[in-house]
Amino acid sequence: MTGLVVLKNNSKAKELYIFSEDEQHLINHAYSKFEQYLKSKDFVLVHNDLHFDNIFYDNGDIKIIDFERSMFAPKDFELAIFFRMVKKPWKFASEETEKYTDSSDYTNIKLYVERYYPELINTPFLSQRLAIYDMVYFLKHLISHPEDKELKTDVIEASKIVALKDELNFEDLKNPSQLMDYMNINIEYGWIDKFGEKHLNNFKGCRENYRISSIEEIIRNGLGTCIEQSKLIKFFFDNIGLENKLYCYRRYETQDNFDKKVRMHCFVLYHFQGIWYLFEHSNSNKRGIHEFDSIESAIKSEVDRHDESDIRELVEIPSIPEGLTFKQFNQYVNTFEPISTYDSHKKL
Repeated sequence: MTGLVVLKNNSKAKELYIFSEDEQHLINHAYSKFEQYLKSKDFVLVHNDLHFDNIFYDNGDIKIIDFERSMFAPKDFELAIFFRMVKKPWKFASEETEKYTDSSDYTNIKLYVERYYPELINTPFLSQRLAIYDMVYFLKHLISHPEDKELKTDVIEASKIVALKDELNFEDLKNPSQLMDYMNINIEYGWIDKFGEKHLNNFKGCRENYRISSIEEIIRNGLGTCIEQSKLIKFFFDNIGLENKLYCYRRYETQDNFDKKVRMHCFVLYHFQGIWYLFEHSNSNKRGIHEFDSIESAIKSEVDRHDESDIRELVEIPSIPEGLTFKQFNQYVNTFEPISTYDSHKKL
């Protein structure tokens, strides 16, 4: 049934010329793998309308209401709905509660599901299956709103997971575009603390418990802050022989002013055929490969986005050692001479 729905909506998308030829090829490739990933016959009763207005917290108990859309479906189908809500909570809030929605409130929900409901997580090809459900959901809405760029992006991102997750191995990547696809599919913003616990989309507790992961750990866990992600990106460019530069742009910290507020961003530039590019992944708002006419303009695009009171220093560093605490990493960065001190209105 899922395949038929996508096939029908895919035909409508072709009629509306929503996707480019390459995008359509990607979607078709993803569709060809549906049967492989949807072999499970483990159907259960699911709620099928799990959004915030249908979830109540009462005296320590979580209660769910409104079962009028309940149906039998694969057990991970509800998980797809739930994770979609977690990723974009404001989309599922009522008009009255939308203004109070803060995405940071939901960052650890996926970890709670992994910890307390392993029966939902231990499904073969889970990532691909969840992406298939997303393809169906977003493509359906895109057909009704073909001008919506966000919906189109959602379809493409889901299609890449289905089509490419089992085809992109880090060791086999050949170019920056493949690396970006690999990281979009496999690397989330997060870190593993010294106790082995995962943290997603936040730096809470990093002062005490953070350790810089190794390349192997980043790939195995699929997690990295801007520090780990920059470490992985530089490692890749070094391996394929592309000239690159690694920077840390942060508040200069000493023993006296080592406060609790993290003010740091690591990023990588690379040089190809006379052009400098910024490879940005950890900052989801700027995610992509961006072309610049000089190193200076590339750096300026990164340092100019902070507010005037947030004065930082920019340092080029040769590498990011694994195993360092956050304090040790700051001490390591402090051993290099800053290129300059910046605020939002100073020039490079």
